[in-house]
Amino acid sequence: VMAALAVVAVVMLVVSLAVVPESLSIEHRHTAGMSQTLGAFRGLLADRAFPLYTGAYALTFGAIMAYVSASPFVGQV
Repeated sequence: VMAALAVVAVVMLVVSLAVVPESLSIEHRHTAGMSQTLGAFRGLLADRAFPLYTGAYALTFGAIMAYVSASPFVGQV
């Protein structure tokens, strides 16, 4: 079953790469190195709201994963 799903995923990837065109025009593209990427992250972390929202999302995701992981054991009791 897992091999069949892997084959379907590869076929879907190949078809999407062949059929779906690039949406960003060539004149709007730019190359970014590691320094530009780190500068963008520095800008995100300087924003006061971003770490708060990211932390809230991480805690919520952790709570959901804890619930999903523990729910079969709670159901056995």
